[in-house]
Amino acid sequence: MWRARFALAILTWCLAVAGAAAQTAPVPQMTFIPALLSGTAKPVNLQAALWRPAGDGPFPLVILNHGTASDQSQTRRMVPDYYAASRWFVSQGYAVVTPLRRGYGKSDGPLSEVAIVGAPSCSSPDYYGAGRQSARDLLAVIDYMRKQPYVDPSRIILAGHSAGGWATLAALGSNPPVIGAIVFAPGRGSDARDSVCRPEFLIASARNFGQDVHVPMIWFSSENDHFFGPKLARAMFDAFSAKHPGDDTFVPVPAFGSDGHAFIGYADGLPLWTPAVQSFLARLATH
Repeated sequence: MWRARFALAILTWCLAVAGAAAQTAPVPQMTFIPALLSGTAKPVNLQAALWRPAGDGPFPLVILNHGTASDQSQTRRMVPDYYAASRWFVSQGYAVVTPLRRGYGKSDGPLSEVAIVGAPSCSSPDYYGAGRQSARDLLAVIDYMRKQPYVDPSRIILAGHSAGGWATLAALGSNPPVIGAIVFAPGRGSDARDSVCRPEFLIASARNFGQDVHVPMIWFSSENDHFFGPKLARAMFDAFSAKHPGDDTFVPVPAFGSDGHAFIGYADGLPLWTPAVQSFLARLATH
C-alpha cells in the first residue's frame, strides 16, 4: 500500500511541476504584420508568431526568418516555426518575431521569391534577385516592429535559416537599422542532396550582398549539411565577409542527425549554437 501511495505522491508532484512549467513557458501570439514594402502604397499582411518575455519592455528583438519548402506546392501549408530557438532567445530577454514572407502560409501573396530563373535546367539561377525580393519583406518587418512600444528599436537583430538566412544576408546589404545578424545554413538553389545549381553564382551573390555591410554577423554551418555543405558555406562566408573580415564569425557545427541543415529547428540542436550566440549577444551589448 505504501508503495502505491508513494508512487501516487511522486506522480502528483511530477504533474504539478509539469503544470507549473507549462504555465511559465513562453507561448507565441499568432498575428499578422501589416508590412509596407518599398515602392508600394498598401501594406501586405504577413503571418507571424510573436514571442515576448514577461513585462512591458522595451525588449531587444530578434527577427527570425524561415527557409523554403522543398516541395513548392507545400508553401501555403507552412506555419511560423522555430519554437525551440524562439524560447531560448526569450530566456535571454529578447522578444522574437518569426514572420512568413509573401506567398507562405497565410501571408498575402503571390510567392515573390524566384530562385531559379532557368528551371528546370538550373542554368541561370537569379540568387541575387531572389535575395533582394525576400529582403523587401524583412525590411518592412523591421520598419513595423521597431515602432512597437515593447521593442527597443536600437537593439534589433536579424536572423534566418536556409533561404531565410539568405534573405538576411540580402537585407544586410541595404544597411537596415539592426545591430547584428545570425545566419544558420544560409543559401538557395539546392536541387538535390549535396547538389546546388551553379554554386559559383551563389558565391558571387554573397559577395555582392556583403559589399557595404557595417554590422557584425555570425554564420553557422553543419558538418553534414546536405543542402549547402561546409566547403560551399565557407566559400560563401569568405565572399560575403571579404570587405569586413574582422566583423564576422564562421562557426562549424558538428554533424546533426542524418542532415545537419535543419539543426536550428530542434531542441536537441540548441547546444550546437547557443553558446556561440550567447557570446555574440554579449559582444553586441558592448557596442
